[in-house]
Amino acid sequence: MRGRIFAALLVGMIAGTAGAVAFAESTSGPGGRRAAGNGLQDLAGRLNARERALDRRERSLHDREQDLRDAEARLKERLGELSDVRAEIDGLLAELDAVEESRRVALTEMTEKMRPKEAGPFLGAMDEVLAVDLLDRMQTSKAGKILAVMPPPKAARLAEQLTAPITLEQR
Repeated sequence: MRGRIFAALLVGMIAGTAGAVAFAESTSGPGGRRAAGNGLQDLAGRLNARERALDRRERSLHDREQDLRDAEARLKERLGELSDVRAEIDGLLAELDAVEESRRVALTEMTEKMRPKEAGPFLGAMDEVLAVDLLDRMQTSKAGKILAVMPPPKAARLAEQLTAPITLEQR
């Protein structure tokens, strides 16, 4: 009986070992290793391709960021130039306003020195906006005497404009 048990154990061990060897060869043998190796190589290849794609995308993003920084610098420079031009134009406009103001003051003084009979036709022939400005700058007594010698319709229009509400000019 001991011999049978021993024989059965021995056969079981041999069969188990043979099965284990066969299983190991099927999964880790030359064919099994090749299949597993190919799977790992495919995965590694895909990961490398993905990494290269991410690197390209990152370089592209860095290039775009640099382009945006360059464009922003150019825009800031251009805005500075435009600001300088605007300041120059504002200065020139201020000079023109000063010259125009001095001319109007001189014209007002000249018109005030005229006799009303001479100043009436002079202002009557002038642009109404300028005539109203000059009359507004004059002493009211002198302006009234000049309006008195003008044709009534013209004097009425000028007087109406003198009393009109003041509006701000828009540039």
